[in-house]
Amino acid sequence: MCTGPYLAGRLDARWTEVARPGEIPVWKQPTGAQDAYHKGDRVRYPDEAGAVYESLTDGNVWPPEAYPEGWKKIG
Repeated sequence: MCTGPYLAGRLDARWTEVARPGEIPVWKQPTGAQDAYHKGDRVRYPDEAGAVYESLTDGNVWPPEAYPEGWKKIG
């Protein structure tokens, strides 16, 4: 959440989307190590109605479909 004035285009590199507690976000392609999924992170894939997956490794940048060994289907 941004609490101050947002300067479009100037702070984009510092902006990180964060899920609210209890929410499971939809899988999004990481842009690098700074936002790669960590072991234990949970996501929905391929969309908000999709199954829940838990990352089995740190630095996970691949979707469950492309790297099934890196994800465990929860439900």
